[in-house]
Amino acid sequence: MVDFRRHNMHSPSFFLVVCHSRRFLRLFTVGGIQGPIIWLPGEPVTIVGRGRFVAVLYHRSMSPMQDGTQLLGYSIIDGVKGTTVATGDVSALSPGASLTWVGFTDTCALTVMDSDGMLSLLARPNNESSSFGNWVPVLDTVGLKKSVNDNYWAVEVNGGKLVCVLLRGGKDHPDAARRPVTTTLKLRMPMATCLSMKSGAEEEASVRANIALDQKKLHDDIRISDGMNSEDVDEEYDTMCRQVDKITLKLFIAYISARKVERALDLANRFNTEKTYDIAINAADRLNLGRLCEKIEELKNQRFPPLDDDNFGDDESYDSGN
Repeated sequence: MVDFRRHNMHSPSFFLVVCHSRRFLRLFTVGGIQGPIIWLPGEPVTIVGRGRFVAVLYHRSMSPMQDGTQLLGYSIIDGVKGTTVATGDVSALSPGASLTWVGFTDTCALTVMDSDGMLSLLARPNNESSSFGNWVPVLDTVGLKKSVNDNYWAVEVNGGKLVCVLLRGGKDHPDAARRPVTTTLKLRMPMATCLSMKSGAEEEASVRANIALDQKKLHDDIRISDGMNSEDVDEEYDTMCRQVDKITLKLFIAYISARKVERALDLANRFNTEKTYDIAINAADRLNLGRLCEKIEELKNQRFPPLDDDNFGDDESYDSGN
């Protein structure tokens, strides 16, 4: 049984989740009122929750693959409404590996870690109605170990970092009799090595930042539906857009400086603010990349259609005449 307590601005919403041996998932209010009873597709492995969401991981097959990899599935359930919002396979396990940890990030993105030390995140489109998502590796801890016997015991993923406990000597979990000392590891996707340019760090940061922005938007929509002030939430999102674009612009300037025009144009599709497009156009213009400026201007106009000056002028004249 798992108890999730969540406070809504308009009314308190508490719920409990009970996983039954018959593969029932039972939902209760804290007062004991029963909600929907949901059949799980397989034998349950674990349950985790954050806010209003519950994730149940289960066996798709009791027999692993030939290399020993576990075959698991997941369902993300809205514990208040009792509806399934996302479901699929846990295809984020290394060959021959098993699940060692699962949790939600601070933006309610589902994350898992396997026995090979790979941390992965379920990147869902920024559309609450979508039940699909892709598993993305966000941190490979193998290269961070000083010894083959070291292990990282995950606690949570927050603010783009994995909070964990370093275990030495082949231990699987911290000593329960002592307060564990936590450390943080910055997320870093295992991108392919770039041989033509030394821009691997910037490229990884841009990809990961845009994934985080999508998860932020999805989470913000949920917060607004829960009663949060939309203006405050939108201001947070706009701030993050500018931060993400700052990272992407740095990579864009590196590309145009190296005359990698096609890459720069591809990268321009990731821009989120009108001002970022203007900065990119000015940077390309200073390097006499006129054709690139035109292409980015087209992208900007598609994303932020210009005002019709003629119609605007007519309206202004009409208003002033009255």
